[in-house]
Amino acid sequence: MTIGNNLTEEEKAAIEELKRRTINDITPKMRQDETLFYRFLKARDFNLQKSEDMLRKHIVWRKEFQVDTILTDYKPPEVLVKYLPVSLVGYDKEGSPIIYTDMAGDPKGIIGSAKKTDLIKYVIRIYEKAVESMKEQSVKHGKPVTSMVQIYNYANMTFTKATNRKSIEMVKLGIDIFQDNYPERLKVVFDINTSFYFSLFFPFIKVVLAPAVYNKIHFMEKKNGKMIFLRLLMQMYFRRFLVEIVLIQMEIRCATALSFMQKQCLKVTI
Repeated sequence: MTIGNNLTEEEKAAIEELKRRTINDITPKMRQDETLFYRFLKARDFNLQKSEDMLRKHIVWRKEFQVDTILTDYKPPEVLVKYLPVSLVGYDKEGSPIIYTDMAGDPKGIIGSAKKTDLIKYVIRIYEKAVESMKEQSVKHGKPVTSMVQIYNYANMTFTKATNRKSIEMVKLGIDIFQDNYPERLKVVFDINTSFYFSLFFPFIKVVLAPAVYNKIHFMEKKNGKMIFLRLLMQMYFRRFLVEIVLIQMEIRCATALSFMQKQCLKVTI
């Protein structure tokens, strides 16, 4: 990624200094990421010491969960593959990978059937697959792709799920993993089909969201979220004859819109 032209001399110096301090501690795979030092500095407003602390914690975390080889060596439990409703479903027109989460899952059942370590590793695996796909998309589009889109569908959120402690803990876990270890990887978040139950659920989540993440969230109510979401996506991302996103999973019921999208969608599976 070429970022030099957009940086001040002070920021360039900070990147070189952070690199000097940590280059011997990062893995060969981490060295392949040209945005590594910039992203961690940006996440801490170019405060060198805070950025170094964050990066060093990330290095330890990667070793603990064997992140460098998680795509090739880790085999997730079948219960997570089948029932954890999170997946990489496609790309926007700029090549950013799209991660879709159906909030109608059964957190109590999932947590009761899988180890916490496996849950963490499975979430990491999805994020790492998205990051890995950015390399392919960068080549395809002829420009750097460095961030992802996240979509959360609350259509089937119930009172029980909105107030369930395990459900809240699971979402917080995912947020912590992403915020602490994938700085500046988020392009935009769509919370779609939100309702009264979402208003009960979200305050528990908001307290752990970094301002930079919260400011990228778009909320769309259940009563009109489907059509607004479609319109917004088409305005922001879609080319008329090149759309690479799976919307079928989102249970969009508008026949006209669904027909239009299906004709132009190219399914991408995880």
